[in-house]
Amino acid sequence: MKLSHSYLFLLVGAFLFFACEEEFIPEIDPDEQELIVEGFIEKGEGALPPYVLISKSIPFFGSIQPSDIAELQIRDAEVKVTFEGNEYELPLVCLSELPEEVRNQIIEEVGVLPDLEDGDFCVYIDILRNIPIQSMKPYSLFVALESGDILEAKTIIPNHVPIDSFRFTSPPGENENDTMARLLITVTDPPGPNYYRYLTAGQDEVLQASFASVTDDGFFDGETFDFPLQKAVSPQDLENGNPENFGLYRRGDTVRIRWLNIDKDHFAFWNTFEFNLNNQGPFSSYTRVSSNVSGAIGIWGGYSSSLYKLEVPKE
Repeated sequence: MKLSHSYLFLLVGAFLFFACEEEFIPEIDPDEQELIVEGFIEKGEGALPPYVLISKSIPFFGSIQPSDIAELQIRDAEVKVTFEGNEYELPLVCLSELPEEVRNQIIEEVGVLPDLEDGDFCVYIDILRNIPIQSMKPYSLFVALESGDILEAKTIIPNHVPIDSFRFTSPPGENENDTMARLLITVTDPPGPNYYRYLTAGQDEVLQASFASVTDDGFFDGETFDFPLQKAVSPQDLENGNPENFGLYRRGDTVRIRWLNIDKDHFAFWNTFEFNLNNQGPFSSYTRVSSNVSGAIGIWGGYSSSLYKLEVPKE
């Protein structure tokens, strides 16, 4: 079973505590579990229907097995999205019940490859696409649990800022690598605060986020800017790959780029989450992952997206 960075957060939320300059050991109740929410609503080519995952975290010093996934999921919630005064219920649907195309999209999006013999994987999803998808309007999430807990959040789908152009170049450095290429992109950033996220996939790979998949426009607000878009690296690549090739694309491959606009709260979630993910080791510090869900840890986030398919030149 594979767990992506995204879904991993659902399972280990209990480790997300406080930042402190001095060494800090959090006070942990080994039996305490927190409610975890991860939900998204997206506008763009190939977008999934709005969906929400609800689960319980594992204890700080706990471990996770594939068979535990079903037990951690919460399947008895009432989940609704309110848009322009209308309520839309998100029914619980399990992967085994979904059309193959939608099922494969969710598996790629969430990054979980379930063994259905260990228990089905289920999501609250607007499978009939009843919710209107519009930019710059609020979408409110409401979750009622049998325990009596009420979880609430609000998000918007930002206006989309596409990538203007792509170009592949030889990697920088004295030793030219003729099998790999660097990707440079150009984006025209509108005035005002904007927030970006991206995922990449090499040939025959699933889309995944890089170690630093989000950025704001603090340094290039209202400007046209160029920057390298590094290929995301999987944990397996880190263990077995050539470090000199990290962030590069293999020549002759067909690659995909998923380019996303998000709002400020959504940016804060991924920015702090990735900081925690990357800031490991004996000298690292704790940082509370930013959440916009009242009553739980997690994110209800809007995406405005583009999906690009690129041919990496052989020369």
